[in-house]
Amino acid sequence: MRVHRIQDWPIALLLIISLALIGYGFLLWPGKIPYTPYSDIVAYHLAAKEILHRSVEAGQGVPFWRADQVAGGPALTNPNAL
Repeated sequence: MRVHRIQDWPIALLLIISLALIGYGFLLWPGKIPYTPYSDIVAYHLAAKEILHRSVEAGQGVPFWRADQVAGGPALTNPNAL
């Protein structure tokens, strides 16, 4: 029976990185982005990031609330904005 050693972590890390490259490596080539005209990347993700960058550039820090939405919405705790 083999006891796990501390020296085994580079092998595990290399395995995880290689599996990630096998699954998502095609995204590393130029022009490859997971985007279609029907996706929500423009409507949600880019708009949320734009609010963050505009607030930080104005010197106001990270916004806690998005007033640009109809009834407002959380900005700091929104996973799209983070």
